[in-house]
Amino acid sequence: VSPMGALNDYPCGGSTVMTEYLALKEVQEAIHVKTDVPHFPFNYTQSEKNLLPAYPGFIEKYRVLIYSGNVDACIPWPGTERWTTGLGMKKVDAWRPWNYTGHHGVLVGGYVTLYEDDFAFLTVKGSGHMVPQFKPIPAMTMAQRFLKGEAY
Repeated sequence: VSPMGALNDYPCGGSTVMTEYLALKEVQEAIHVKTDVPHFPFNYTQSEKNLLPAYPGFIEKYRVLIYSGNVDACIPWPGTERWTTGLGMKKVDAWRPWNYTGHHGVLVGGYVTLYEDDFAFLTVKGSGHMVPQFKPIPAMTMAQRFLKGEAY
């Protein structure tokens, strides 16, 4: 077993167990999941080939955080970093570590680049594609800071 905060400190099989748990009727009722809606369960179908042209408009109107797990084999972070940089926004704080408090004190959560207009790109150290599943403590810290407008 890896110590908490290590690269692969999440338990094997977690995705299977989570799927089974969330499929339980009593769990769905407890978290107020509506199953009587069309197309339940959800099946994703790509409807747009390229969303990049929409991002400047989003950034102009909203605070935007784009994040990636740094060991995501589905969508590797260098590609995400490339397209966020490619938007041409002015960097106000370039590629620096961000920290969170874990089970063993203050740990590096990953790296962040801050741009003008409250736009940020952030990585989560040791996480694959499903950041909240693989790294719940840094994911919660990241989300809380985003929602509260706090520094990463």
